[in-house]
Amino acid sequence: MPRKPEPQRALGHVIRRRRKELGLSQEEVALDAGTDQSRISRIENAGANPGFALVERIAQALDLEPGELAKMAQELQGRE
Repeated sequence: MPRKPEPQRALGHVIRRRRKELGLSQEEVALDAGTDQSRISRIENAGANPGFALVERIAQALDLEPGELAKMAQELQGRE
């Protein structure tokens, strides 16, 4: 059975997937979220664990509510 992604990895995966669905670059998301491109890259690659305020801003940049973003990550982990 494949291993379920840990929360940080799942969040990064969901952010990357949503960003690509919207046709946005890491730089565009970073500018909208008030951070830099390297931080978005680290989050997407599970190398950084963002605080809630940054998750809120990233969600807004991805046209999502923070709860929607969290739910998508939880679903990826196989949780309800």
